[in-house]
Amino acid sequence: ALNDPSIAEIHFGGGAGGGKTWLGCESRVARAYAYPGYKSFIARYELKRLMASAYVTFTKVCKHHEISQDDWSLNSKYNFIEFKNGSRIDLLDLANMPSDPMYERLGSLEFTDGWVEEAGEVPFMAIDILQSRVGRHMNTEFNLNPDTLYTYNPNKGWVYRIYKQYKEGTLPKDVVFIQSLYGDNPFTKDI
Repeated sequence: ALNDPSIAEIHFGGGAGGGKTWLGCESRVARAYAYPGYKSFIARYELKRLMASAYVTFTKVCKHHEISQDDWSLNSKYNFIEFKNGSRIDLLDLANMPSDPMYERLGSLEFTDGWVEEAGEVPFMAIDILQSRVGRHMNTEFNLNPDTLYTYNPNKGWVYRIYKQYKEGTLPKDVVFIQSLYGDNPFTKDI
């Protein structure tokens, strides 16, 4: 699905340990190296939890592929990971802010693609605005589809609509849902 140009949204959801965070990190790292100058994001409702989960897994993915930390750096002041080849992954906090109820802070951002971890925690308004920000950074030059990966555990929020459409066979043609269960991942104990 990540390589299918007809797909705009990839939903990868299910139980803990199914490999959702690893997939998100792996796909960002692979594209960062394949497309110098690529710009993506990793988003979660709270930046603190993103750093405690996705960023930790990001470092494991780099270690797994023997990618030296000399080849990338974390800018903790502005919350992004920058690679020596010019690729960048912004780390976004999507929490509700009384000073920004309409998520205007996302309005002028431009990304090739992106990933929302634990998307079920994130208000749909943030998702909707963020989705409009992908496909705006070198997609034509890279010949890359402007897709967004959403990973999450089951819940009754906005992501339930996607799961329900999947079960009913009514998902839009440019949206895919892939169920991720603990037993599907033979590497759970090694991660």
